[in-house]
Amino acid sequence: MGIPFGRIGILGFGVACAILFAPGSASAQEGGFGRSPVVSVGLERVGGVSYSKLTADNSDDSASLTAFGLGSVNVNPYTAPRLGIDYISPVGVTVGGGLGFGHFSLSTKNGSRSEDQGSLTVYTFTPRIGYRIPVGPRFDLTPRAGVTFAGGKLSDGNSDASNGVFAVALSGEAVGTIRLTPSFNILTGLGFDHTVHASTSSTRSSSGGGTSTNTDDIKGALFTAQLWLGVGGYFN
Repeated sequence: MGIPFGRIGILGFGVACAILFAPGSASAQEGGFGRSPVVSVGLERVGGVSYSKLTADNSDDSASLTAFGLGSVNVNPYTAPRLGIDYISPVGVTVGGGLGFGHFSLSTKNGSRSEDQGSLTVYTFTPRIGYRIPVGPRFDLTPRAGVTFAGGKLSDGNSDASNGVFAVALSGEAVGTIRLTPSFNILTGLGFDHTVHASTSSTRSSSGGGTSTNTDDIKGALFTAQLWLGVGGYFN
């Protein structure tokens, strides 16, 4: 009795996948893909799509924002590009953090006269821990969690007045690493940031020549989800 060609195709596909994704196979070892990395460096959240929702306490009022961009100006510190560095232990546990910073300024020019209209500065710092799962020789999945400290400051170019915001969020994400070469990766991620504390501050010039600062807690909840892209590398 002959063997159906359909079963031969399915069997051959299964054998090919087993050879390709087996960690100890020759394909995995070729070109250094079988060696476990020690350090991961990446430029994360370079672009993608994000959704943020702000909900007020003791009411049904809310505001939401959906944004899409690739390397564009981003005023939301949670979704702004950041540099990530993580140590990868021999058992796969990762320990590291991400750091983001952005500064935007606006000026106008009337003839030869230039005037500063103001600036915006945003930053994030996220210490984190995770676990690297080598799904295949060219693909890793790393779930990780941490705490994000984020802030921003808006300054008025025509005075010393400024407004700022500071927030602390619980952060979690799943990062997929596509290994184009043993040391160069394309990164994809799905991240969530839930604010647990936020406050605003305002600084104004006083009549006596000094400055005064007022700080208020924000009564509400802010949630951000982002599907993002980035680039990175592994180092042994």
